[in-house]
Amino acid sequence: MTADIPQWNELDTAAFLAEGDVFVPRREEQIRIVTDRLFEGKTRPACVFDLCSGEGLMTKAILDRDPDVKVTAYDASPGMLKATAKTAGDAATRLTARPFRLEELDWRFHAEPADAVVSSLAVHHLDGPGKARLFRDLFRILTPGGVFVLADLVEPASDAARRSFARQWEHEVEQRSLALRGDSSGLERFRALDWNHYDPRVPDPLDKPSTLVEQTDWLRDAGFEQVDLLWCVAGHVILSAVKPAA
Repeated sequence: MTADIPQWNELDTAAFLAEGDVFVPRREEQIRIVTDRLFEGKTRPACVFDLCSGEGLMTKAILDRDPDVKVTAYDASPGMLKATAKTAGDAATRLTARPFRLEELDWRFHAEPADAVVSSLAVHHLDGPGKARLFRDLFRILTPGGVFVLADLVEPASDAARRSFARQWEHEVEQRSLALRGDSSGLERFRALDWNHYDPRVPDPLDKPSTLVEQTDWLRDAGFEQVDLLWCVAGHVILSAVKPAA
């Protein structure tokens, strides 16, 4: 890594921990859809990787679904890993927290096999070749029949879609702010932080979403099958893909 490459920092962590409950569209619904996808098959995953676990809500939901499942939570932020462990509560005995940088390769070659991998709001920080390489590496890490579920932003293919995503995201934030805080303060904060990727005053160099078509193509090129779109709201999507069984 070089110093001039933009990176997530602890100020970003603090902002997300404070505002993520409002800024993430239909957060609880997204978590439910991801965890349902992991546990709907006849064979339940014994080992799950959560890439960029954030405050640990996804990790906690996975741990709560099965008393035997173990989760390895990866994150670059010490603050996020600490929050993940706290969120896991009593289930933290089945949690392993590991610092890493998503874009680096060492962790991928030292990772033990996983039955499932999830990632939420992180892969869009990689450029196109970085995403394609990550998908290939995750295919190798997954056990036969393993599932990869990705919740993330996508890049619109048209200006019309970009405008629509921007409006939808503002609407989702406003509705969550009213429901959770009783006022529009969350929307005001969303605008003040210039968080809306689809209508930024100043583009964030950390954000590099790719189109939906590009990402589904890269998943198939990596060897995945059953590449599906499970959900889409305000430019946020949930994709799932399966490594063929041996």
